[in-house]
Amino acid sequence: MDKLFYKMQAKNWNEALPLGNGFMGAMCFGGTDVDRFQLNNDSVWNGGYKNRINPSAKEKLTEIRELIRQGKISEAEDLANEALAAVPDCQCHYEPLCDLFFINETGKSPMYFGLAAGWNGVIYNGPEVSDYVRELDIEKGIHRVSYEYDGVRWERESFISYPDRVMQINSKGKGARIIIERGAFPGEMSYPDENTIMMHGRAGGDGVTYAVAVRCVKGFNGRIGRTIHISEDSIVLVASETSFYEENPENACLNA
Repeated sequence: MDKLFYKMQAKNWNEALPLGNGFMGAMCFGGTDVDRFQLNNDSVWNGGYKNRINPSAKEKLTEIRELIRQGKISEAEDLANEALAAVPDCQCHYEPLCDLFFINETGKSPMYFGLAAGWNGVIYNGPEVSDYVRELDIEKGIHRVSYEYDGVRWERESFISYPDRVMQINSKGKGARIIIERGAFPGEMSYPDENTIMMHGRAGGDGVTYAVAVRCVKGFNGRIGRTIHISEDSIVLVASETSFYEENPENACLNA
């Protein structure tokens, strides 16, 4: 049986379970009061193209080779560090896409303003539940979490489709509130229709533009501000795109 089973929610990123389709990925924490999905997209890079070729590389290559032939390895290494290393030596970095939070209606949920900024990889202490299981079906690429609380059976199932390039989350139990956060680097929020929220922006000064959209297609209970409310039996879709692949990432998300 190609499944991983756990009897408690993930305490940090290292304990979360992964989903992905080669384009979009998620680390699933399986929380009871707050369920977190840390999302990424393979092309969210901070900063654009930079010519990092060392102008002295061609000129000094022959000298470096000669030093190596003479057994002067230390001198060759010092010269190579100056003449062959890229300038600057650091690269533009990859950025996570965002955090998707389900704030469950357990009556124990914390205040969630600034949730991602104050998260620091720690799960909030949720209510005492029974029969808790979270699992990853490796063969099918499906993550599930289930438990009993206050006489209600809670279940959440998620997967990321390769052909559709969309993440689907099926949620049962009681209702929940859904928000997306991007820590200290938030994008602009927009609301394409009543059951959809979208965050879009740019990764760094001249990096790619990105968009991530969250839409409730079943069990929609309304939206207040940037918060989607869902009922006890809901289906939520998540799509993301960047300008690396699409000229208009926002439209690509909505049409996924």
